[in-house]
Amino acid sequence: MAKTLDLHAQIDDLQDHDVGAINYGLERLRLKQRGLELKNEWNEAKAQEFAAQKQDFEKQYQAIQQKLGELNRDIKRTSLIVSDANQKEINIPLGRVVKLTRPNAMSVFDKTVEYVKSFVSFVSEEPREANTEGGIFPAIFGTVLMVFLMAIVVTPFGVIAGVLERELDRGAGFMNFAPRVMMSLDDLSSTGLIGLGSRVTYRLLLAGSDQQISAYGAWANQYIEKEGLKGVRIETLANAQPMMRKTLERADRFLSLIALLTAMVAAVAIALSAHRYTRKQADACAVLKCLGAKSKAILIRQGQTLLMLGLIAAFLGSLLGYLGQNVLTLLLGNLVMSDLPQVSILQD
Repeated sequence: MAKTLDLHAQIDDLQDHDVGAINYGLERLRLKQRGLELKNEWNEAKAQEFAAQKQDFEKQYQAIQQKLGELNRDIKRTSLIVSDANQKEINIPLGRVVKLTRPNAMSVFDKTVEYVKSFVSFVSEEPREANTEGGIFPAIFGTVLMVFLMAIVVTPFGVIAGVLERELDRGAGFMNFAPRVMMSLDDLSSTGLIGLGSRVTYRLLLAGSDQQISAYGAWANQYIEKEGLKGVRIETLANAQPMMRKTLERADRFLSLIALLTAMVAAVAIALSAHRYTRKQADACAVLKCLGAKSKAILIRQGQTLLMLGLIAAFLGSLLGYLGQNVLTLLLGNLVMSDLPQVSILQD
């Protein structure tokens, strides 16, 4: 097996380095010839010189092909005979074997190390067999290089003035989940986006105390009625997006009904579980009574068991609730307009 792996290494070295060097030399000759043709310096002497160099590369390539043929014949002379789960022997040529491991003889640590090595090889090696085997390094390198070059090209055309962490007026509609373009209002006219027939909506977002907002809303309503302005309205939490508000109200009623039904079903489940538990514990309590145990000791023992089960259930429920809150916060992102309270036993 060691000899076969060594032959594999020699074949890979010839294909990657020697054949690659020949292809590189031929490409250099082609580009040099093209440069001479553009400069009108290509003549018969240059053609003979280039033909001689190409012939040298061809001889080197033939020698490498001959050596590759010998190495492939050496690999095909040896085969590996293994048996499957049905004790059927399988003859595998060693030329097709790239790596040999014994998973059943490995410990958990050895399997972890082998998995990490395989992952590193998959990421860092080049593909084989027409991109059906081997690694994906060229694809990763090309993607990273493209992103890097695009960043270099695009960066001079724009200046980042700040980072927008949260959009306070972003709705929760389906279309609002799509990416949006944001720019300064001063730069809007230069884009040419607004013209005849354009549908544009301007919004002014105000924040302050409840008294300030109420006073401003009353003044704005009076001003709109006095001036007879059309297409101007004030949106608050009470009247903004009526369809969304109705949907939320229906969802609230539906969830309240579901919570009530859940509580009823849970009560029935608790009653059935308690009844079954008492029937199962009746024999054990009777045996303890026969052995001289007092009722107080039996009650204390049952209370300790129930208390332990309650603590375990409370801990698991709290842990699931905490993890669920964090997962929902990450998924919703900036759709949540306020920070959620921290986990605490005592409510502020």
